[in-house]
Amino acid sequence: ENRMQISNLMTSATVNSSRAVVMGDFNCGFASSGVDPELENNSLVLNQPGFINALSNVSPECTFCQSNLLNGEEEKSVAIDHILIKGAELIDANVHFKTPITLKDGTQTNLSDHYGVSAKIKL
Repeated sequence: ENRMQISNLMTSATVNSSRAVVMGDFNCGFASSGVDPELENNSLVLNQPGFINALSNVSPECTFCQSNLLNGEEEKSVAIDHILIKGAELIDANVHFKTPITLKDGTQTNLSDHYGVSAKIKL
């Protein structure tokens, strides 16, 4: 089901379009240094002609990480949040909000179980 959803999304993003940005939590990702694979065969669908995977090209690190205080130590560290760019120049990409915050009651936590991602592009 995951692979089919990604395939449908990527197909709709490429129809009659020379430019596109497709981004989100795809629940799949490739392995790299310090990053575990997650449904790696499904990730192959992200490799569409003309698209650049911003994070894996610039900042290949986990976005759903074992080090995140909202995730358990049993979780894998995976790069499942992606920014796919077509028809634009990738300037930079980053993973954000990795540093825990302190709540009023003194509890340390992260903002989300996923870290934030961003990309700077030039049209």
